[in-house]
Amino acid sequence: MPFGNAVVTCYVTSEGFRVLRDELGVTGFIRFMQQFERGSGDYVKERQQWQQQHHSVDSILQAMNEQGFLKP
Repeated sequence: MPFGNAVVTCYVTSEGFRVLRDELGVTGFIRFMQQFERGSGDYVKERQQWQQQHHSVDSILQAMNEQGFLKP
């Protein structure tokens, strides 16, 4: 095992991830890690702002088309 506090912490983290991946598989490992994602921003506030803009389906599709998300 490597020495030095930062190196030991890095090693333990790396080994922990390896063991989780090996035991849970890639998909299980990703699902496990997603439980700890804190995200950012204020979802409620952002959702209310978005809802107040009164987007129609047509305006959303038009914006997606303009940004190249829809193929002709």
